[in-house]
Amino acid sequence: MKKTALILALAAVTAPVFAETELPQVVVTASNSEQSLKTVTSPMTIITEEEIKEKQAHSLVEVLRGVPGITIKGNGGLGSSSTIFMRGQGNQGTLVLIDGIEMTNPLGTGGARIEMIPVADIQRIEIIQGPQSGVWGSGAAGVINIITKKSGANTASAEFGSYGFKQISTSFGAQTPKAGFQVNLSSLSTDGYSRIKAYHHSNDGYENDAFQQSDLSFSFHVKPVKNHQLSVFLKQTDAYTEYDYTTDPNKLAFTDYTDTLRKISLNSQLSPKLSSELYAQDNQLTHYGNEGLTTQTGGKLHFSYNDSDFLNLEIQNKNLHQLYSSKSYDDTSYSANNTNRFGQFVITEAIRQDNFNRFKDATTGKVGAKYFLPQEGYISANYGTAYNAPTLYQATYKSTQNLKPESSTGYDLTLSKFGATITYFKQVTEDAISYDGRNYPNDKYYNADGRNTAEGIEFSYQRTLEPISTDLKLSYLTQTVTDKKGDWLALRPDKTANIELSYFGFNKATIGIDTSYVGDKYDKSGKKGANIGNYFVTDLFANYALTRAVNLKAKVKNLFNEDYTDAVASYVSNTNTPKYVYNNGGTQIFVGIDGKF
Repeated sequence: MKKTALILALAAVTAPVFAETELPQVVVTASNSEQSLKTVTSPMTIITEEEIKEKQAHSLVEVLRGVPGITIKGNGGLGSSSTIFMRGQGNQGTLVLIDGIEMTNPLGTGGARIEMIPVADIQRIEIIQGPQSGVWGSGAAGVINIITKKSGANTASAEFGSYGFKQISTSFGAQTPKAGFQVNLSSLSTDGYSRIKAYHHSNDGYENDAFQQSDLSFSFHVKPVKNHQLSVFLKQTDAYTEYDYTTDPNKLAFTDYTDTLRKISLNSQLSPKLSSELYAQDNQLTHYGNEGLTTQTGGKLHFSYNDSDFLNLEIQNKNLHQLYSSKSYDDTSYSANNTNRFGQFVITEAIRQDNFNRFKDATTGKVGAKYFLPQEGYISANYGTAYNAPTLYQATYKSTQNLKPESSTGYDLTLSKFGATITYFKQVTEDAISYDGRNYPNDKYYNADGRNTAEGIEFSYQRTLEPISTDLKLSYLTQTVTDKKGDWLALRPDKTANIELSYFGFNKATIGIDTSYVGDKYDKSGKKGANIGNYFVTDLFANYALTRAVNLKAKVKNLFNEDYTDAVASYVSNTNTPKYVYNNGGTQIFVGIDGKF
C-alpha cells in the first residue's frame, strides 16, 4: 500500500507539467455496440496498433503483460500453452473475442488459446475488467476484445532474431464509398529453445523446440443499397508446436493446431436513431486430434433515444459441438443494456438471460455509474455478476456428472485524475470448476465447495513528459487471491509492476525501456511449492524512421538474462525444490524493417 501511495503522490505532483496521452474515443466492448469511451463506467484498457508496433511484441502474451490486473503464465516460449489471470480468474473466466467471435476452446479446460493469436493483424485491443456476463454471457468475468485491421495503409514487415526467429507479414486493401476489402498475411517461425530446463541451469545442452505459425485473414464489405452494409470476415490460423514432457527436456512431442473463424453480418441504419445487425459466426478448432465447432447466430438492435442515451437489445443462439460425435449443447440468450448521461453523470445497466439445454439457466447483470470531475477526471463504481459454463470437454469428461456453471460477483471503485487511475476491486467465485485426478482412470471435473476471493488495487499512470520528450507508462497491482480456507491460489503473484519509458527527442529515432516486476508467486496453492516470483525483467526497443515510409527496428528481450520461470514443470521427489522449470530463453535480440506502400 505504501508503494501505491508513493506512486499516486508522484503522479499528482508532476501532472500539471505533463500532457495526457490521447486514447481512441470509440469502443465496442463495454456494451457490445459502439459507444464513446467517456460513457464506459467499467475500468478499461485500450492497446493500439501503434503501441504494439513500438514495443515490437511478437505475441498476444507479450502485449498483455503489464496491463493492470492481468498476469500471465506461459509454458516456455512462443506457441506454448499460456494462461491469463485477470483479477484472480483463470483462463476460464476471461472471455477472449476476435471481432466479436468467441475464442473459447470447447475442447479444452476453459478459455482461449491466447498463445495462438497473432498480433500482426491487430488494430486495437479493448480490455474491460470486472464481471461482464450481463453483456457478453458465459466466461465473461473479464473481457478482451481484439479488433483486427479492416482498412488503412498497405504495409509490409520483416523481422529476424535469436533462435532462428523469422516473421514476415503484410496487409493490403482498398476502399470506395460502396465497398472495401482487407487482406492480412503473416508467417512466423523459430527453431526455438527447450520448453523446459533444469532449475537454475543454462539453456545449453538441450534440444530445441520449434514453433511455426501462419495466418490469413480476409474482410470484405459492400453497401448494396443506402444505409445497409453486408460484411464478411474470414480468418485461418495454422500452427505446429514442439514441446517437452515435464520430466524430460529432451523427450520431444508435437501438436498441430488449426483455427478457422467465419462471420457474415448485415448492418442497417433503419432510422436516424435506430440501427440493427444480423449475424452468423463460427469458430472451428482442431487440436490434439479433436475438432470442435462453436456457432453463434443472432440479431441486435441499437436505439439512440437521446444524444448520449442508448439501449441495446440482442437475441443469440450458441451451439458447442464436438465434430464427429454426439457431444454438444445449446445456449439461447436474451440481453438488454442501457446507458444514460445526465450532465456530468453516466449510469449503465445490463441484464441477460441464458437458457441452456444441459445446465441450469442463468440470469446475470451489471450496473455502473460514473461522475466526471474537472480537468478530465472521473470517479466510477460498478457491480456485476458473471458465470462460466463448463466447456464441452469438461462436461463430458470420463466420470464427470452434474457439473454446474461456476458463478461470480464483483464490484470496483475507481478514481481517475491527472492521467493516474486507481481502482479497488473485489471479486468472489462460487462452484469453481476443478479437476479431481485421484481416482484415475475414473478422474473427473467437479464443482468445489466454498468461495474463491480476489481483492486488490490496480493502478495506472500514462503521460507524455514534454520537457524531456518522453512517454511514460506505469502500472501496479497488489492483490490477495484465496480459496474458502484462506489459502493463496497457485500462480497468482501478490504484486506486479511495470514501467515503460520511450524517448522521442531524437530527430528520427525513438528508444524505449520496458521493465516488469513480479512479486511473491507460489507454484502450488496455499503458498506451497517453490516461490518462483520476486524478479525483474527488462526489454529494450528502438525505432528509426529511415524515410516517411520505412522504419528500422531493434529489440533486446530480457536484457539482463534474468533466470525466471512462469511455472514449475516437475519437482525433486518429496520436496518443494523444482527439478525442471519452464524456460524463458534468456537474452534474445531481434532486428527488422516495417514499410508502407
